Amino acid sequence: SHKYGNNNELKKRTDHGKSLDDTLVSDSQSKTHTRKNSVQCNTCGKMFPYRSHLITHLRVHTGEKLYSCTVCGKRFGQKSDLERHVRIHTGEKPYSCAICGKKFREKSGMERHVRIHTGEKPHCCSICGKRFIQMIQLKKHMKIHTGEKPYFCGTCEKRFIRKIHSNLSV
Repeated sequence: SHKYGNNNELKKRTDHGKSLDDTLVSDSQSKTHTRKNSVQCNTCGKMFPYRSHLITHLRVHTGEKLYSCTVCGKRFGQKSDLERHVRIHTGEKPYSCAICGKKFREKSGMERHVRIHTGEKPHCCSICGKRFIQMIQLKKHMKIHTGEKPYFCGTCEKRFIRKIHSNLSV
């Protein structure tokens, strides 16, 4: 297995005599560079500026994973996902907070962290208007409005919104 695959592997697979990319891409679309957002995925409708970007995207639908980690063997559909994963093994944290210097493995983690300093809370409850730094916080909050209580104490059988509360009930 190669560390990095290539798009030619997609073209080798056939579906009723057509290459896989031709099955999922409209016949009228160019095989070379095209105008901005002019190539469309026939499966989900997402638009791409270049056919090569679409071919990479198609792996989302096919489940094809051409890239594998040389350390643990885990496979990925996109090279960027493999590169991000490898940082788990290397310990590399290339993104750092400009305010406090804390380092992060992923850019999204650093961006989320910066909100602690700025006070930005972009996720808003559509019912009560309460705002949150992270989407996960909003999702947990929504259980208050829906009444969902997925966690329960095995001793007293009470149900709770948060797992930690079920552990504290005894």
